Amino acid sequence: MAEGTTMESPKQSRKLVAEGGESIVDFDNKAFKPIPQAGIDLAVKAMNAGVMYRYQPKTKEASLTAAFEHNFAKYMGLKHAVGTNSCGSAMFIALNIVGVQPGDTILTNAFTFHAVPSVIEHARAIPVLVESNREWAMDPEDLDKKATETGAKVLLMSYMRGHVPDMDAIMALADSHAQNGQLSTNELRTFLEHTIVDADSFQDRYDAEVWLVDMSARLARYVKEPQRRLQLLQQIHAAASRASLPPELVLAVIEVESHFDRFAVSRVGAQGMMQVMPFWKAEIGRPDDNLIDLATNLQYGCAILKFYLDKENGNLRRALARYNGSLGSNRYPDKVLDYWYSYWYVTP
Repeated sequence: MAEGTTMESPKQSRKLVAEGGESIVDFDNKAFKPIPQAGIDLAVKAMNAGVMYRYQPKTKEASLTAAFEHNFAKYMGLKHAVGTNSCGSAMFIALNIVGVQPGDTILTNAFTFHAVPSVIEHARAIPVLVESNREWAMDPEDLDKKATETGAKVLLMSYMRGHVPDMDAIMALADSHAQNGQLSTNELRTFLEHTIVDADSFQDRYDAEVWLVDMSARLARYVKEPQRRLQLLQQIHAAASRASLPPELVLAVIEVESHFDRFAVSRVGAQGMMQVMPFWKAEIGRPDDNLIDLATNLQYGCAILKFYLDKENGNLRRALARYNGSLGSNRYPDKVLDYWYSYWYVTP
């Protein structure tokens, strides 16, 4: 080396862009197409109207969101589509639909936007990153390896910046692992569709899907099997609706009473999920009813709570205290209301 000269270290010559260095990625902004003027006009129209949700208009036809969902489902050849506020929300709903449980392993791209693994963390699952190939797309070989090593049942894949992997190879791997009990979701998806169709206590199928998926995720800590959760939630919603009670309030009562154990029997003889006392069978002249039967128990429990609510002229605290047989004490009502507002409550 000549005297007076210095050699720049690789670390010094490769500064980060944030530090003033040059980008090594040739990023073409032309890949982003401008939003058509018609789309801008429609967005402005929606904001000026103030009707941003499907729930506000009196009719679905008046809601741009509902119209978009309908048209998009038709375009995709599907029965339904649900609009969300973000891709992250859509992914979170999808993970719940397929029955992801806390601690489950989820395969996803190593090269992706941070929201993807964040959604997996939000679902209390564990992201496992699958490496990319030289085209920045998911590497099928590493996917096969990670699926085998982890036994993961779910793959959450994104096309980061339009880098689409070899989907034929990806789907072949998914089918292969599904035959071994991995990555299989079709049965659960079909069951959810049937549950929504049969859930006649909802105003429409959109409401049914959103509520069932949301509550299924919340109920997972007590009921592990996804199909059983959906069946139970459908029955609870139907029984609560028939009694004109908020279904989420009934969920809170059940959590306090039995932790969703349909075979629970208290030391004083209360039975089933809603801990109904047997004397009620004689009160209504049905001594042969089985209070361990889920549908019967829910019908009794909801009817009794509604009876006390009417008796107390809508005073929920006193009605809950009567339901528990502890009128004069706030301990039971406070516990139920705390469970309701902190865990089960849904904003109208």
